Amino acid sequence: APMLLGLWLYVRGGRELRARFGRLPRTVPPARIAAFLFGQAVLVIALFSPLEALSGTVMSAHMVQHVLLIAVAPPLLLAGRPEIVAFWGLPASTRRGIARERRFRAALATLRAVAHPLPASLLSGAALWIWHAPGPFEAVRASEWLHRLEHASFFFTALLFWRCLIGTARRPAAAAAGAAAALVAMVHGGFLAALIGLSPTVLF
Repeated sequence: APMLLGLWLYVRGGRELRARFGRLPRTVPPARIAAFLFGQAVLVIALFSPLEALSGTVMSAHMVQHVLLIAVAPPLLLAGRPEIVAFWGLPASTRRGIARERRFRAALATLRAVAHPLPASLLSGAALWIWHAPGPFEAVRASEWLHRLEHASFFFTALLFWRCLIGTARRPAAAAAGAAAALVAMVHGGFLAALIGLSPTVLF
């Protein structure tokens, strides 16, 4: 349901922008729209294809699913500029209400506190390490609710991480922080993979 709602808002917002301005803005060219739709397709493959069933019994399928949720779908979805297009998909009264809503602005202010490359990298890394510890990993296999929570934590912390990383590409002054965050993610992810893949004992 959230995926369908997001897709509906995105398509509706694209039509609204085209109707209002006669064409899509330069910040959202057709290639970006295609990236968003492809990102949605990747989510469908990760969550609703036979890969989902295989992930319960085949470790490699389980890890492919995680890679799609963490490293493939988020940057594709963000490349489509959903914060612009989907916002225009909301009714005009709702758009005005959100802009004036104090609680919404307060929530954005809270999000900005962690919306920097290094904190976002650490949050994404924490989700990765916590759910791959033997105890939580086995608990996820026994509970569908925990399985969905695991996927949500992977996906949303990855969205935050990629959003910060993409943002640094537009601001040369932040490029060093972005590069450091990418390095941190590569190092801790590689170290976790090595611990799992080279373990002399069965972990899961």
